Amino acid sequence: MAARPSSPTSPVPKPATQMGFGSLHSIPEGDTLTVVVVGASGDLARKKTFPALFELYQNGFLPAATRIVGYSRSSKTDQQFRGHLSGHLNAKPDTVARFLEMVFYQAGQYDSEEDMKKAVNSASAFEKACQGGHNHRYGSLPQHAV
Repeated sequence: MAARPSSPTSPVPKPATQMGFGSLHSIPEGDTLTVVVVGASGDLARKKTFPALFELYQNGFLPAATRIVGYSRSSKTDQQFRGHLSGHLNAKPDTVARFLEMVFYQAGQYDSEEDMKKAVNSASAFEKACQGGHNHRYGSLPQHAV
């Protein structure tokens, strides 16, 4: 199934409750979500995973308190990583910029427990600062890395 291109005039995200969805799909006020994407600098993450997360954001399915931590072997700053992603997020620049404010980057080796703990600790610190929340870890790794 081909990806649906986003319109450059995509609307500003609104909460799921304002979109007519029932409480099953609504985001509780003050909810927190942390997503750790392992293999974040790869082609699949850049072309599919992050655009899918962006689509969720645009449609109001991510809480305002969301942090997405990209974890990969490449040495990048948060800003470099955001630039790496921005070309694959189709919307008004201000909408893309607001989404990318949620995105952070942690470099590390896939087989390093110490490096992985840094990414998990970053996510945990955010959740603790927000007084709880939900977390999700997603792996997008090349075959030789597993």
